[in-house]
Amino acid sequence: MINRRQTLGAGIGAAIGLGVVAGCAKGTPVSPDTKDPDTKDIDPAHLAPFTLNLEAWWYDQPFLERIDLAAKAGFQTAEMWDPVKAELPIKDMVSRAKDAGIKIIHCTLSVPKLAEASRDETMDMVKTSIEQVKDLGADYATIVGHDNIPGKSYDEMIGPLQDRLADIAPLLEDAGIMGCLEPFNPYDHPEHFLHGSKDAVRICREINSPNLKLNWDLFHMQRAEGNVVHNLREGIDQCALIQIADSPARRQPGTGEMNYSFILKEAFKAGFDGPMGLECFPDPKNMDQAVADIAALGASLET
Repeated sequence: MINRRQTLGAGIGAAIGLGVVAGCAKGTPVSPDTKDPDTKDIDPAHLAPFTLNLEAWWYDQPFLERIDLAAKAGFQTAEMWDPVKAELPIKDMVSRAKDAGIKIIHCTLSVPKLAEASRDETMDMVKTSIEQVKDLGADYATIVGHDNIPGKSYDEMIGPLQDRLADIAPLLEDAGIMGCLEPFNPYDHPEHFLHGSKDAVRICREINSPNLKLNWDLFHMQRAEGNVVHNLREGIDQCALIQIADSPARRQPGTGEMNYSFILKEAFKAGFDGPMGLECFPDPKNMDQAVADIAALGASLET
């Protein structure tokens, strides 16, 4: 898998552009009502470090057409949520992505409500989901499962959550998949109880598995606890994957209060070298501007 430092290297832009154009030509044409991104002045090398979230971009279009749109814009990698809930055969998604020149590297692992689920229930569901992740060809799988359980306190839920995650870790190791626990924020996800980095980092350190780290969603971290750069530095050893969106509206970087050029440069200085998922929700009427904003962010990271 191409990492950030490779994609930011000089000389890859032309090769990426040719691959994207050739791959997209094989896909089904996109809806005529969709405004295609204008990429003629965008260097594909500036998009290459980022993994486009197929659930969040062009969400008004059929799922498979989003893959073609992502490729036409110049992206190389993509992520999605639960591949089963997409209600499409995994083989169709893989085939479409391959034809478009995109690799789906990250999706969601199906788990029960971990604070109340038994070990057997959890293991059965995760074993099935791991096979789906492998069929998709993804290397990373986000884990949530920290749903609130009525009548239970935080302390009564956090312990069982950790126990079930410890059960899951060996399955992820055997499969060679990086499991990424994702904390949320209490404003957008009050129905979940794991918010911010503190307990999430502690849990992963105590389980101490090379295949169980964090999906460090910077939008959630900003909303949940602020102080994003300091907290990221403190937990960088447990950060496998970053997702980005601006706060408070959750649109692309450059539309809100977060200085993503500074934040990401600090993450790189701290040692982060994993995928950066674009789990932001651009205005579907102005997608060309969203692509341009991401390219501008990518260009700023070169320095």
